[in-house]
Amino acid sequence: MSNYGNQVITEMARYLRENPSATVNHLAEHMGWAENRSVYYWLHQAGFKGIRDFRKAALGRTIALTDEDILRDSPVKAYLPVVNRITSPKHYEYANEDFLCLIKTSPLAFAYIINEKCWEPLLQYGDILVVDPEIKPEEQDFFLVWVRGKGAIILKKLGEDYYALDPYAQEILRSSSYFFIGSVLLLYRLRSKS
Repeated sequence: MSNYGNQVITEMARYLRENPSATVNHLAEHMGWAENRSVYYWLHQAGFKGIRDFRKAALGRTIALTDEDILRDSPVKAYLPVVNRITSPKHYEYANEDFLCLIKTSPLAFAYIINEKCWEPLLQYGDILVVDPEIKPEEQDFFLVWVRGKGAIILKKLGEDYYALDPYAQEILRSSSYFFIGSVLLLYRLRSKS
């Protein structure tokens, strides 16, 4: 299982220890997942037969919760899932790899690969954005949103009223016209071999 998968299982075990009567619905909500089957997916990936099997391991303390096991608690290392494409506000297409990020992020953070050239010159094809849904943008910050009919776009916060500016269309949007996905914390750009 990937480092990110280990982090997911560890966080779910931590949550169950703090909330022993939590249901699958509670776990999915805590992890920020829209569907309960995501819980079962990760349990299956870790070799658990179901929620009862996992609850027994979590409450029985057979799942270690040491600092060494939880990289996301380190201020300098976090393994993030890589998102190739966002198909709706709650559905992402994930790559079969993790991205090692050198900053502390929330458990919901992910690495988003720019796979279109429409963002140039600000973003280039292949750039990787570290996006964190738990961080609310401050003035002049960039953040990722979903706009019906346009898909995932990047906006820039203009002020406290949450109006935002699409850096390419020069369009003002109200916060009610988009679904917030997460703030852009970092941009990684690989040097091209020329």
